[in-house]
Amino acid sequence: MSFQTDEKVIRKVIVRSGAIVDGLCFEYTNGERTPWYGGQGGVQQDFELQDEEDITQVLICSNNSVVQKLSFMTSNGRQSIWFGIDGQRPDVWEFGGKALAGFSGTPGQYLNGVQALWSDRNSRVGPEVLKQLIAEAGLMSDYITSAGQQNESLIRQVAELSDELTVKLHAPAEDALAGILTLAQLVYELSGAAGAENKALVAKCKGQSVVVENVLAHSMTFWERLKECSTLV
Repeated sequence: MSFQTDEKVIRKVIVRSGAIVDGLCFEYTNGERTPWYGGQGGVQQDFELQDEEDITQVLICSNNSVVQKLSFMTSNGRQSIWFGIDGQRPDVWEFGGKALAGFSGTPGQYLNGVQALWSDRNSRVGPEVLKQLIAEAGLMSDYITSAGQQNESLIRQVAELSDELTVKLHAPAEDALAGILTLAQLVYELSGAAGAENKALVAKCKGQSVVVENVLAHSMTFWERLKECSTLV
């Protein structure tokens, strides 16, 4: 026995179950129902689908004779309750995002061995999933806008540092080189000086070394700023 259709869309699954699954049938959006499949024992519970929602997965536990329990997953990410309580790890039936169309199998006192039959059409994206996707797209848009603004800010910082590099690195480098040359000349003169002249040259050397040290320290501060900026890019 089998019941399926590509033209009709499942609206509700009606299941009777207890320790195992006794029987079920499908109801379509046009109000028609499939024949009852299985027995009439257990308690009836329904799983109703939302608008534009399809069953895309069947989770099922079975042995050689009966379906012990099953549950349905939908295109909206919803899951039905478990119908039946027996069984361990379920098998997952799905077919590339297609919508469930029905079951086939041999009817009996219970829901015996069954096989899922899938529609030729792809499952639909329901309103809830669509709302979620729209919300996620909005968050992504906000993130992209924020990232773009941060990127523009970094570009401005890099441009400013580039301009500053010309002024604050090249010129101090020339000053440092000139200071080092002056200091070297003073050291050379110091080697041949004596007495008061020696003391005067020592004082000049100390003063010039401070000038060179300050220029180099200023350059190092600028390099640290440049390094910090590069880690943000």
